[in-house]
Amino acid sequence: MYKPLLFWLFLLGFSNSLEAQTFDSSSRPNILFILADDLGYHDLGITGSRYYETPNIDRIANEGTVFTQAYAASRVCSPSRASIMLG
Repeated sequence: MYKPLLFWLFLLGFSNSLEAQTFDSSSRPNILFILADDLGYHDLGITGSRYYETPNIDRIANEGTVFTQAYAASRVCSPSRASIMLG
């Protein structure tokens, strides 16, 4: 009976502590997430494409971190987009 009340009190206390903290922009990472439909693995210059020219994406990839393995929630785009937005 008291568990839901304790849970909400915990959340309220946690959210107040987050608001009290200040973050400077240098401590937070910059994350750029590019979602592209029907983009194959070898369709970017950084992954070896000789047909498509992607100089801006290649520059971003060379200056940062590239993740080469991922999980798709579905083989079609609509459920995959929904899973990204909703978690």
